[in-house]
Amino acid sequence: MSFANFSAISYSRWAGLIAVGLYALFASGCSMTSMSQLRDLTLPALSQIDMRTPSSRQEQLLVNEISDRIGVFSADRRYKLDYKFDSASVSTLSAAGSSSTLIDHNMTGTYSLSAYETGEELTSGSIEVSATSGTITSFYGREVSQQFAEERLAILLGERIHLKLQLYFFSVATEGNTSSEIK
Repeated sequence: MSFANFSAISYSRWAGLIAVGLYALFASGCSMTSMSQLRDLTLPALSQIDMRTPSSRQEQLLVNEISDRIGVFSADRRYKLDYKFDSASVSTLSAAGSSSTLIDHNMTGTYSLSAYETGEELTSGSIEVSATSGTITSFYGREVSQQFAEERLAILLGERIHLKLQLYFFSVATEGNTSSEIK
């Protein structure tokens, strides 16, 4: 086999791979929903969610995160979101038997979305998140670090709950149901 033939074979293989790659890219792009399309599709339903008034700093952070992600709320509320912080645990991280000042914080939250008119539960779930704090030598610094970790967890729970709700409304809209069911 001469060098010219080897280059021709290699070139044809590369051309074939590039053609297949471009076709796959084109085909997947035609069937995917963009983030702006997803937002446009789910925003009417998300804007009709009513949440209770927060009673703690963690709840306030969670509600603010969900509200910020939704943006504008409709005056017509058709859904009620209930949420609860189920558990928070703290454990000291260690490596090879030696203790550390790093603390692992875990928080579990549950949510439930129901229809106002019927009271029927539409979707619910449990979400677990974790954060690490520590490496600060002062006791005050550790307390502040722990507080910031708990606040980060509440914000992360709000983000995840918003994504779960968005996924629920997207699945309802794409199952062939009419858009009037989610508006």
